[in-house]
Amino acid sequence: MGAIELFDKARFNGYNALALYNSYAKAYRELKDYDNEIAILDEAIERMRSEHGNNETRIIEFNEHRTKALSLKCK
Repeated sequence: MGAIELFDKARFNGYNALALYNSYAKAYRELKDYDNEIAILDEAIERMRSEHGNNETRIIEFNEHRTKALSLKCK
């Protein structure tokens, strides 16, 4: 079973730690699957806002990661 399948399974079962989203995004980046990388980062940002006390530092980091993915997608 690949990393993304394991991340999918963890997410499906309710695990939503910030580290999961970070690893998820990195796995998509390695595959150059920028659309899914952006989608998982969007989900991470939304969950942070609603479930993790609006951790502004982490939101900024994920937004920067998202901006880089968008840039790579456009190349």
